[in-house]
Amino acid sequence: MSTSSNDKRIYWINHQGVPILVMDFSHATPAESLAAIDGFVPAIISQPKGSVRMLTDVTEASYEPSISNKWKAVRLQYDAYFHASAIFGLSGLVGVAVRSMVDLMALLNIAKASRKVRIFKTKDQALAWLAKA
Repeated sequence: MSTSSNDKRIYWINHQGVPILVMDFSHATPAESLAAIDGFVPAIISQPKGSVRMLTDVTEASYEPSISNKWKAVRLQYDAYFHASAIFGLSGLVGVAVRSMVDLMALLNIAKASRKVRIFKTKDQALAWLAKA
C-alpha cells in the first residue's frame, strides 16, 4: 500500500493487524486540505473495492466551501472502495460541513455510503471501531 510520496497528510497505518488509511487534515490550511484531497485517489485506487478503512482527522482544520465541495465529489465518486470510514476532531464549520455530508449521503439514499461513515469524539474510539468494522 503506497501513497503519494509528496503528501504527508495521507498515509497507511496498521492498527490491531488492520490496515487503515489516514487522512490528516488536522491544523491544515485550505491549500493543504485541497492538496491532500488530490493525493487521496492514488492512495485508494490500487486497493480492492470494498476494502479501505479510513481514519480522517479534522482537528482544528481550516474550512472553506471549496474543500467541502471537492471532498464530497471525490468521496462519493470513490465510495465503492470503502469498507468503513471514521472521522474525529469535529468542531466549528468543519463539524457542520462533515455532518452535512453524512446527512447528504442519507438524503440521496446512498445508504451503503452513509452506513460506512461514523463520527467519533476521539482517535482511539475511531480506531477501535475501524479495527472491528
